[in-house]
Amino acid sequence: MPSLKDNLKRLISRPVRVLMEASLSFNDDNSFIHASSVSFYFILSVIPFVLFAISFAGNILKHDPALLETVYKGLSLFIARTEALEWLKNFIDTIIKSSGTTTITGVVSLLFVSVGIFRSLEYVMNHTFGVRPRSYIRSYLIGISFSLILNVLLILAVVASPLLNVLSTTQGSTLHRFLMKIPWIMTLFSWMSNAFIFALICLLIYMILPNTRQRFRDVFWGAVTAGILWNLLKVFFDLYQSIFTGSQPLLGTFAYVLGAIFWVYLSTSIIIFGAEVCMILSLRSKGVPAPSFSQLFSKATRRIGLSVPWVSKTVKKPPGQSSS
Repeated sequence: MPSLKDNLKRLISRPVRVLMEASLSFNDDNSFIHASSVSFYFILSVIPFVLFAISFAGNILKHDPALLETVYKGLSLFIARTEALEWLKNFIDTIIKSSGTTTITGVVSLLFVSVGIFRSLEYVMNHTFGVRPRSYIRSYLIGISFSLILNVLLILAVVASPLLNVLSTTQGSTLHRFLMKIPWIMTLFSWMSNAFIFALICLLIYMILPNTRQRFRDVFWGAVTAGILWNLLKVFFDLYQSIFTGSQPLLGTFAYVLGAIFWVYLSTSIIIFGAEVCMILSLRSKGVPAPSFSQLFSKATRRIGLSVPWVSKTVKKPPGQSSS
């Protein structure tokens, strides 16, 4: 019967081995190059997404002026300059007044760009899992339906998060009274909600986009890994923002735009890395033996151009493999 120490060692070594395998596979698949192509479509989708999200929220808020004013008060917590806040309010009011045309324009442009995003993501997923792509028409149909589902989820997340924050800080509201009794709930919720939404999106990507069926358990752990890594990225990005808060306006704006581009690029890389984790777990479920740590370490050192003699001596070549 295995001891507690052996069970603990196995519990720790298994995820570490999977992460090492996924990292090496991520490098072998040139995933950073794939992430740059997908990021291009993500950056293109920012403007139509903002137009669509504001017009979507405007159709709801224009029927309740008090709630709209509450949202503006919430924005004042994040925008210190009065001129910038007035410009943003006028911009939002203009979009709300022409919400019909803006919504149609935003939907069409967002749908067009989103199909490009998910078709490129589908290519990356098929490449990661080593499967053949779908037919052209079927790929487009899946891209359209998938983009509709995820854009609705993203818009609900974008609208719900600030509204919940405003309602929680409004004096006298039911939610505010509840949170005053249990203040740590809001902190925990804000920390977990974004990671949960990102993990949910990754779960849908890993289940639908690859042209192969995956076990839910493998997909689940890949999505959890991506959600955790994305939350860590969010912490570093918040730190990056805080460093440039007191900078000169021009430098701060440039740093913010540069950080946003890297944010999109690294977020896409995290999505692909989660797919690599799914692929490794899928291989384990199919009975493919896991490599030893010495084999993984030897492969990693060769990738970065190092030679470690004691590793090369301990690693045994698979049967039938000739020496190079």
